[in-house]
Amino acid sequence: MDSIFTILKICSAVIAIVGTLIGVLNLKFTRRSAMIAEYQHASKFLSQANSLHPYAKELGLYAISGTNSVSPAEIEYVISLESPVKSLKCFIKGRKYFVPFNDLKYPKLKFKPSYKSRRKRLFLTYFYMSMYFLMAFIAMSPATFSQYIEFSSSSEYFSVFMLSVIVFGYLAYAMLQRHLEIYFAQFLFDTQELHSDLRIVKA
Repeated sequence: MDSIFTILKICSAVIAIVGTLIGVLNLKFTRRSAMIAEYQHASKFLSQANSLHPYAKELGLYAISGTNSVSPAEIEYVISLESPVKSLKCFIKGRKYFVPFNDLKYPKLKFKPSYKSRRKRLFLTYFYMSMYFLMAFIAMSPATFSQYIEFSSSSEYFSVFMLSVIVFGYLAYAMLQRHLEIYFAQFLFDTQELHSDLRIVKA
C-alpha cells in the first residue's frame, strides 16, 4: 500500500512539473506574439487618436485595455501615468476597489469608501495571502500526510486527493486573485504620477 501511495505521489509531482513547464513555455511564446500585436495596434492608434471619430477612438481604447469593463476616460488617465503598460494592467486587475470616474468631478484614482482605510487594505492584502497559503496547504494535505492517514485502498486515496485539490485548489486560486487585486490597486494608487513626456489622448 505504501509503495502505491509513493508511486501516486511521484506521478502527481511529475505531471504537475511537466504541465507547468509546458504551460510556461506556451505562455512565453503566446505572450510574445500578443505583445508584438499590441505594440503595432497601440503605435498606430495613438498616432491617429486625435483625428479619429469618437466611436473609433473608443473602440481603440478598449482594444488597448483588452476589456470593455473600464471606461475610455479611465483608460486615458491610466495610460498617462508612469509605466503606462504596468499601470493599465494594475488598474484592470484592481479596478473594483476604485471609485468609477463617472462618479468623480475630475480624473483621479480614489478608493471606494469601504476601502478608504489604508489599514483595512493592508489587512486584506495579508489576509488574502494567508488564506491562499492555507487553502493551498489543505489542498495538498492528503499527499503531505498520507503516511499518517489510513486509506482502505489506493482509489480512496486518489479520490480524496483529487477532491481536495479541486475544492481547496479553487479556493486557493480565488484567494490569490483577491490578494493580487488589492495589491495592484494599492501599488497603482501609490505610484499615480503623470508622465510628463507622454501625450495624453484627449477625449
